[in-house]
Amino acid sequence: IYSFGSAFLDGGIFGIYAGTSPEQVAELVPVLADELAKVAESVPSRSLRPPSTAAMGREELHATVLARVVEARASVLLVGPAGVGKTSLLLDVAAKAEQRLPRPEGAPRVPRFWWPSGARLIAGMYYLGEWEARCDQVVAELRDLDGTLCVDNLMELARAAGGAPEAGLGAYLQRWMEKGDLRMLAECTPAELDACRRVLPGLAARFEVFRVPPLDRVAVRQ
Repeated sequence: IYSFGSAFLDGGIFGIYAGTSPEQVAELVPVLADELAKVAESVPSRSLRPPSTAAMGREELHATVLARVVEARASVLLVGPAGVGKTSLLLDVAAKAEQRLPRPEGAPRVPRFWWPSGARLIAGMYYLGEWEARCDQVVAELRDLDGTLCVDNLMELARAAGGAPEAGLGAYLQRWMEKGDLRMLAECTPAELDACRRVLPGLAARFEVFRVPPLDRVAVRQ
């Protein structure tokens, strides 16, 4: 077993090559996972360990957003000031949805909520069509998993890949959302939502928007 760098090394991506017999694959895979766990937290694990107080003081909002994600399979955008608790709420909704969404009998327990960033999606993509091909692969895999793309910085995603907004990553993912092949769970500030509506109104329109107001500290204490 050995690891190797690639053209995507600057993006923190590396490969692992393992040679083994078909009979030993089941034994090998957990070993690889254990080794990776020593140096990094897996992306899905982030959604499965939300703060236990995420819904405190926002029980009604939490229940409404969760219902839209689980029952309507909607794309949801949480909007509120920085530091208001959007990320905690988003993580908690994703974790609860992961538990409640049905799985076909015998299907593997593969996480269905994934947390990339715009930078990670296009890391190492130097040539024409490369990042588009990667996004196509991500969308196809999410579709196969009945999964959801989670984003904690909508404008960072929208602006990724540079150039004109209509030619960037946000506009590219918008087309998949319009086709019904991609669901997203995202967050942003009111100013970022206004900016998104100016530069990519079609992307903003694909989300159901829920406002996350500051908590009433007195009510939370009670």
